[in-house]
Amino acid sequence: MTAFFRKKKKYWAVIVIAVSVFFWSLSEVMPRLAQQLDEKGYEEGRKKSLGITGTLTFEEQGKKKKVRLDPIRFPLTRQSHPLLDREKFSLKIIALLEVKKAGLYWIGSDSDDGSWIRIDNEQVLDNGGLHPRQEKTNLMDLRPGIHPLEIRFENRMGEAYLDVFWIGPEGVRSSLAMLPHPWGKESAFFRRLGYLSFKIAQYWTFLMLPVLLYPLLFPVRPSEEKRDLAD
Repeated sequence: MTAFFRKKKKYWAVIVIAVSVFFWSLSEVMPRLAQQLDEKGYEEGRKKSLGITGTLTFEEQGKKKKVRLDPIRFPLTRQSHPLLDREKFSLKIIALLEVKKAGLYWIGSDSDDGSWIRIDNEQVLDNGGLHPRQEKTNLMDLRPGIHPLEIRFENRMGEAYLDVFWIGPEGVRSSLAMLPHPWGKESAFFRRLGYLSFKIAQYWTFLMLPVLLYPLLFPVRPSEEKRDLAD
């Protein structure tokens, strides 16, 4: 094994560096592509006056079904839309959050059962679990502009309820300033790919660094080099 690494050290170095550069590059490029899709979705949503939509998942006759829920108006209940009038379902909403003033915002949800909110690809609120109507908030710092927003909601049994809100720097509680995102799924995919590439680059660099350092820390002695060549 020692001889193998010493003989192939140049090839190993090229492979390690090439793979690292590839995934580090992906981790930089993918979020930028997602940002471009966010901006494009923002313009298209405003131009066409689109509404907020979501993907509803439920079981029907023993098979899982996914349908588009359109339009979405908060608060959501089993009575607010015919498709929601069922015991068990989950809902995923991908939209844009428009922030006009920088500052600290309380992000909140009031839900029965679980709900989760992600902003800028980070989970900012966990109101999950099987429970009656329960309100939770979390404080975060937001800059002006548009931010990718993802809301997940599930109803496991009984009644269903979901409302999302925020409290801005002025201390006024209001509904989230949500905008439709026609390219939301694609944007979310690029962000996940960017994050995955970043983690792969981290682990790959950490694991392969000893391979690059091995020839430097343990240089080949003349006697060993002759023996390796003979082998």
